[in-house]
Amino acid sequence: MQHAQYPDALCPGDHLVSPRPGYSHHGIYISNNTVIHYSGLHRNAVSGSVCEISVDEFHAGFGFRVQNNKGRYQGQEAVKRARSRLGEDKYHLLFNNCEHFVHWVLHGKARSQQVNNALIGLTTVVLTGVGRWALKKYRGSERV
Repeated sequence: MQHAQYPDALCPGDHLVSPRPGYSHHGIYISNNTVIHYSGLHRNAVSGSVCEISVDEFHAGFGFRVQNNKGRYQGQEAVKRARSRLGEDKYHLLFNNCEHFVHWVLHGKARSQQVNNALIGLTTVVLTGVGRWALKKYRGSERV
């Protein structure tokens, strides 16, 4: 895992990922030890904005790694795209979070694998519950 003491190893446009309890936080490295990210869960789950902070603030003691995520937009083009959204305050945990932001910066399309995985997990739990309920109901009707 890389740490903020080694910003020289970082390149503008790098996708940074900081592991947190229950999720990973995402941002785009800009330069001079700064990152642009969607603050969202970094501060609270309800609101947040796209802002520029230091690498230390970004990883908040959890460390970080560079995600090898070469997209359509790299380097200064990715930095330009990230900066174009500075101040945006339309954070939404499911539809517009830090991972959506980074994926949009690098690939041109907002996407969050964490949200997709959570929704798949929730759907599996619900369908399993419905299936068990239906099976129990069916077996109960056979006895009548």
